[in-house]
Amino acid sequence: VRLTSQVEEGTAVEVWLPACQAEGGQDSTVLTMPLSSLPGGHETVVVLSADTDFQSTIESILTTLGYTVLCADSPATSLSMVVRSGVSAIVVDSAVLTAPTVDEINRFLRRRNERLGIVLVGDKPFTWETTPSRLPKPFGLPELSRAVRKSIEGDR
Repeated sequence: VRLTSQVEEGTAVEVWLPACQAEGGQDSTVLTMPLSSLPGGHETVVVLSADTDFQSTIESILTTLGYTVLCADSPATSLSMVVRSGVSAIVVDSAVLTAPTVDEINRFLRRRNERLGIVLVGDKPFTWETTPSRLPKPFGLPELSRAVRKSIEGDR
């Protein structure tokens, strides 16, 4: 799966599936990666994005990897989910980020004692209270699974 998202243009989703057997009985050589080889988990993750296609795609992928996923379209909603639901990480679509949004998240992180992993999807440069796992667009399923796992585990 590869996601490409542009502000005010939308999100494109490419799903690459294994090729079927060629006609005439000839085998096609296809390299696939079993999901069991990707890092997953059982933690709760929030996906923060105003783009519902982005949210549902990330939700599907992370749910398949074993995570419980909650979706939010605003920082305030996502932060209240963190408080109510024992969230371990937030996947943030950089398209929703502004300096006041990042300041709001940073103030929240300073007030809380527990660690919260952040995966920043996109490349907007902001100063964070914690170091986010950065995931440039476009990205594939392996990159997403590793970034979420890294953000949850931190420096362990």
